[in-house]
Amino acid sequence: MSMDYLPHLILGLIFDETNEHELAISELKRAIAMEPKQAILHEYLAKSYLNAGDLSQAINEFRRSITISPRVSALAYLSSALLLAKDNYGALKAARIAESMNHGSATAQIALSRALLANDEKQSALRTARQAILLDPMLAQSHMVLGRAYEANGQASEALDELKQAVNLEPLNAQARNDLGFLLYKQNDLLQAINELRLALRLNPSLAEARNNLEIAIFGFSQDKKNKSAPTLKFLKKINN
Repeated sequence: MSMDYLPHLILGLIFDETNEHELAISELKRAIAMEPKQAILHEYLAKSYLNAGDLSQAINEFRRSITISPRVSALAYLSSALLLAKDNYGALKAARIAESMNHGSATAQIALSRALLANDEKQSALRTARQAILLDPMLAQSHMVLGRAYEANGQASEALDELKQAVNLEPLNAQARNDLGFLLYKQNDLLQAINELRLALRLNPSLAEARNNLEIAIFGFSQDKKNKSAPTLKFLKKINN
């Protein structure tokens, strides 16, 4: 096998890491043109499409990767992409296949818990998320999915603890900050919620969920009668700029 594709692969991964997704996609396509039967190349290209917000192309490339050689990681990512595309049943199917391939994979358990939640199987999602924690307690994603499962099952205090652990493990994880911030908003801890959501947006300015949640939290804060003092109004003006 020729190694000529490697420079394009390395460049593609670097561009993707620096959020230059169009360049990443271009380089990964060049790598695939040289080695079209390498499943991992299609998986990397799918991730770049996913990061660029092109769900349709991401799903297609994950499926190509799986057709060449099924991998737990590609199936888990496919499940996540299908959730974003609102294909909850398809996401659950992909996650179940991933889990059946490797029961000891935290990645597979995380994907399955998310898909179960999306399909309103709350208790099963909680059991699966707990299994993910047992498999890899140092993985922020494990704590994030367990936090969501606890919240879905009405256990807000446990959910908050798990999301705080996720943030402690990965302080630069924008999605973890977003999840924690919105849960704080739901618990009426509005100032802390706004701080977390603002940080989530600074970490990932393209995270639309965090932007929407921040707007909701700011509106809730501004409507609270306790927050009508001049210093508070000044704070509101500052965070809206």
